[in-house]
Amino acid sequence: MKKILIAAFILLAFILLPHQATAKFVCGKVNSSAEFSADWLNIMVYYPEDSSKYTVCKATPEENKYCCDLEAIPTIKWKVGKNVSAEVYDAISGYVAGPVSLSITPEGYDIFPEMSISKALDIISPKNEVYLNLSSILLNVTSFQEYNNLKYTLYYYDNKIKEESICNNCNQAELKIENLSYGSYSLEVEASGRRNITKKIDFDLLEYLSFSRSFECDGCVKNYIPRNREVKITVLLRASHNISGMLKDFFPLSWETLTNESFEDYSETHKAVSWEVQGNNITKSYFLKSPNIIFPRKYSFWSEFKDTKSEISYARVFGLIRWPAFFYILISPSKEIYNKSYQKASPNEPLIIKGNESQLIIALYPKKEIKKAFALIRQSKDGSFEIISNIKNTDIENISFFIRLPEQEKHPYLAVYNDNKIENFSYLRNEDKFVYYQASTGKKGKFKILIE
Repeated sequence: MKKILIAAFILLAFILLPHQATAKFVCGKVNSSAEFSADWLNIMVYYPEDSSKYTVCKATPEENKYCCDLEAIPTIKWKVGKNVSAEVYDAISGYVAGPVSLSITPEGYDIFPEMSISKALDIISPKNEVYLNLSSILLNVTSFQEYNNLKYTLYYYDNKIKEESICNNCNQAELKIENLSYGSYSLEVEASGRRNITKKIDFDLLEYLSFSRSFECDGCVKNYIPRNREVKITVLLRASHNISGMLKDFFPLSWETLTNESFEDYSETHKAVSWEVQGNNITKSYFLKSPNIIFPRKYSFWSEFKDTKSEISYARVFGLIRWPAFFYILISPSKEIYNKSYQKASPNEPLIIKGNESQLIIALYPKKEIKKAFALIRQSKDGSFEIISNIKNTDIENISFFIRLPEQEKHPYLAVYNDNKIENFSYLRNEDKFVYYQASTGKKGKFKILIE
């Protein structure tokens, strides 16, 4: 079966190649590595006595097989008994394999031993893109067996400052490059032998690199932000020396994007915006809309330059129920609460009562503005409670009850004693292993939270 497949492959190549009359094919297979696929890698076929003259064919995606026509090697004619070699050499990806050899037979095609690809050159260190408070770096490199002469060239802001041999006739070396100034560097490592492979990395040596951010909007106080509000977010990046690269900022998915920046999905919870930046005092801004929420919540933001991340900062969004309007009451199952505090209440800014232990928030919406309104909860021993307020029932538009329960709890209901009925709590959302619910009624009275 294997020979049939190779024969079919050769037949196709024979039809497509221009040397149909005298074509002589040599074929083989290239095995991928765990990190990289051999699909479409370049295979060089040549005669060992003159490897500078060769033909190139590619490993096909179907089993990574290849067939090269020896007639395509310039100025040298093939003949039976002559040795021919093949190797993978792909300077762009840096992967190599072989060489492998065979002796040409009178058959229509010959098959090379299989090859497996490896990295010709790998820079183990330095790996980071940014280093702080260092004046030296550790250079650690490995290479493929046939690429055993190693050297490096170091550039400082694109100016060559060092070019030295690492080792000859070796495939692994480690050395320290010392007496380096702060700034941006490019390190180019070359491995030579049968052919040349070069790998280049960039890194920064900095005295400091700092991130900060600010939130600006109508009603914003530092990182305290009203709900459903257009917010200007400014990211500041400060460095001890000039730098260049990609700056990213990460923000929650629930915040609506308002500008045509380069936004991308990052995770199930966050998106990212990115800019190519340059300098040592960098400021970038973009606009989002804060979520239209009911309960207050904090949201995480952070920045990243190359491989260096900032600390997480938080924006605290106050929703329909705002932090400044909270009237906190600690509900005790065997204690009556009579303390009262006066607040302004209106149809758009409800009077808030919050019971910490029960995870209960009550919002009283008056029909009109009341400059000195108060409300409190009187808790009974049977678990029921009564809302006491100087807002008359005739002046109440709505009373909303918001509760937070652990996910494993069953569904809650609101018992309304005055009307002798049960109100269903509506599901709002899941968050941080809790479930949020809401129920409403039209007047004060006696109530009790029931769990199904």
